[in-house]
Amino acid sequence: MEGKRVPHDAEALDYYLSVATMLGPALIGFFALQYAMLIGRNRKRPVPLSGRGVAARAAAGVIVGSAAGFGALWLTMYVPSYLTGDFQGLPWLMMFIALPVGGLVALGVSHCLSRWLVARARGGVAAIPVSP
Repeated sequence: MEGKRVPHDAEALDYYLSVATMLGPALIGFFALQYAMLIGRNRKRPVPLSGRGVAARAAAGVIVGSAAGFGALWLTMYVPSYLTGDFQGLPWLMMFIALPVGGLVALGVSHCLSRWLVARARGGVAAIPVSP
């Protein structure tokens, strides 16, 4: 009697669950840091936003920043391989540069977008029309 073969669907589920357990805590921590930064920024507003408003802007910043960071990571890691034709060793070498580049892009985009969203929210200085 041979051992049972795991179906392909179970292997895919295992892969996606492992990715989720790696990325989930990182994104939650990223969101918590972004939310804490925006709370301080929100207190400086003439009409502060609610906690939900700040959380929504932090979530938008984290989502867009993570996507931009992943794009920068991919470009830094794989574009040199496409240019040189080395798909074996070069991505591993470029990974050491790509991880910090992707992280810094993600943090920078998230920070700038979230601050801009809080500054441009209704009731703020930017929403008051200027008299002629």
